[in-house]
Amino acid sequence: MMDDTMAAEEFEREGMCHCCGEDIDTAHVGGEFSCDDCEKTFKLKSSLERHRRVIHSEGTTFDCPECNARCPDKGTLARHMYTHTGLKPYECPTCHKEFSRRYHLVRHNYQTGCNGAARPTFPCQV
Repeated sequence: MMDDTMAAEEFEREGMCHCCGEDIDTAHVGGEFSCDDCEKTFKLKSSLERHRRVIHSEGTTFDCPECNARCPDKGTLARHMYTHTGLKPYECPTCHKEFSRRYHLVRHNYQTGCNGAARPTFPCQV
């Protein structure tokens, strides 16, 4: 079994944050909120607070039995487990693409127009 440092390094090699499971570059790089303990930066204050609570043990955490990632609550651990089981309980009713997170389905609908809404367009800035 990996220790917490090894688990964190494994996620970072894959480009995923071991704390929130999101893409590191999208969620964290270039953020204005920095951790006083390890100097990682976050774009959102809530992400910094979650990081401190989970990584620096400022509160109860729930450990993943597969990779030793720490989660702030049982629900987050259950959703984290989808990364190990491959479970994708959210399905687009239009194209039937499956997602492990509800917000990924919402983003998919917004970006593709699968939900029947007009797809957003943005003028070229170049």
